[in-house]
Amino acid sequence: MTERGEDFELAGKAPNSYNHLRACLNCKLVLDEEQFLELSGCPNDTCQHLDEAELAIWSTTQFDGMIAMMAPHKSWVARWQGIQDLIPGTYAKSVPPEEQAKMQKLTGGVDSDDGEMDDFVDDS
Repeated sequence: MTERGEDFELAGKAPNSYNHLRACLNCKLVLDEEQFLELSGCPNDTCQHLDEAELAIWSTTQFDGMIAMMAPHKSWVARWQGIQDLIPGTYAKSVPPEEQAKMQKLTGGVDSDDGEMDDFVDDS
């Protein structure tokens, strides 16, 4: 398990409920709303979602498919999805482009995982 997720007690488990699922816009980790709020954010990210309003900004209910990763560092699927360095858990297979653009606008086009500029999508 990565250093970031050592104290993440929900690692390797599915969301507690299949109602009110949300995917982090940065890493695509899927948890139910209650879990994100209990953890004060996403355990993979440096950005913390401290309340319901911020959770709605930094996560989405719109995603396709879910991938359960118990050993991401050993999985070819995790490498294919770019989540091999993240904590074990359930991840969205994909997030719609308009939701990804929302994250890029929030971070100024900077990917918070590696600090490099992503392609900035400007739909104005």
